Amino acid sequence: MSNAFKVFAGFIAGAAVGVAAGYLLNSDKKEEWIESLKDYADEWKEKADEWKEKAKEKAKDWNDKAKRKKAHVNDAIEDAIAG
Repeated sequence: MSNAFKVFAGFIAGAAVGVAAGYLLNSDKKEEWIESLKDYADEWKEKADEWKEKAKEKAKDWNDKAKRKKAHVNDAIEDAIAG
């Protein structure tokens, strides 16, 4: 794609977003839209929090597993040295 086409496509996309935003902000249902967007954002925040907690749990599990493996390797090395 040429740079001119990218600029033109960006201009068209920006204009479309601007028209949509203008329509929504001047609409009788503006408050409904805003409330709906807030609800949607809250839902995604909750999902993100859930994903964060799951990631923390996985990280803790992997850390615990790595510690156990390290202890096992250290024991094996000590046994090999002791002979």
